[in-house]
Amino acid sequence: MTKRFFAKLMLSVALLASPVRAGEAPIAHAPLDQASIEYRQHNMNALEAQFKAIAAIVAFDGPPENLMSHLQTALILARQVLPSFEKPAPGGSAQPEIWSSWEDYTHHMRQFEASIAMAIEAAKFGSVTDVVWYTDQISCRKCHDTYKQRTVRGREEYLGY
Repeated sequence: MTKRFFAKLMLSVALLASPVRAGEAPIAHAPLDQASIEYRQHNMNALEAQFKAIAAIVAFDGPPENLMSHLQTALILARQVLPSFEKPAPGGSAQPEIWSSWEDYTHHMRQFEASIAMAIEAAKFGSVTDVVWYTDQISCRKCHDTYKQRTVRGREEYLGY
């Protein structure tokens, strides 16, 4: 046997011997999908930027006419979060629990989207007080406590309101 054939044979045996329970995706053995990870991170960073802008408008008397556009942009970005995690791609700051607790993660993200949509409705009527109430209901912490690693490359994480 050649060394190349032997290496392929050993790789095949190792892959077949990998312990995977029925119905469970082999997440721990999935190759690093850097493109998916970067896409998720880009979406989350853009979403964070919108909430920082919203907080600046509410807390520091920023231009209230910009509140609606930041909320609408946040909703668009929030709706992109779930699809960016549908393909199991471990890595970045995501914990593997996202995929093993998919129903719970989906539930939190749907609540997050609904709270943003309610804040948009309040902003339509010019009620900054109501917008503040709804944005208080928008909590990044609900998911970050369970599904995000605490420190990533020395960067302080943003946990929302």
